Amino acid sequence: GDTGRTVVVAYFDNSSGLFAGDDIRIRGVPVGKILAIEPQPLRSKITFWFDPRHKVPADAKAAILSPQLVTGRAIQLTPPYTGGPTMADGAVIPQDRTAVPVEWDDLRTQLQRLTELLKPTRPGG
Repeated sequence: GDTGRTVVVAYFDNSSGLFAGDDIRIRGVPVGKILAIEPQPLRSKITFWFDPRHKVPADAKAAILSPQLVTGRAIQLTPPYTGGPTMADGAVIPQDRTAVPVEWDDLRTQLQRLTELLKPTRPGG
């Protein structure tokens, strides 16, 4: 756009742990920042920018990453650009091209459920 930034909207299942100002990354390198996070009934709308010097494929995916346990999260754009159309200012990444990390509570709940399902139903069973 006119600010020297490419502004994009992406829709995620949730935005847990993300905040305005968190990084946008390509191959782990910061290239932009989150501008706004808007909770919606069935998803989160996240508006972010990246420097247009870094080309991003028009059909890129976005994933929320938690690089380390004690640091903030970031959004990773993938795959790296290798040619073809690039993502334009005002582009939208739909929910089916985004991913969020599994939360510890969700994993624990699934492990408890699995344990219950595998528990013997009779002595010696």
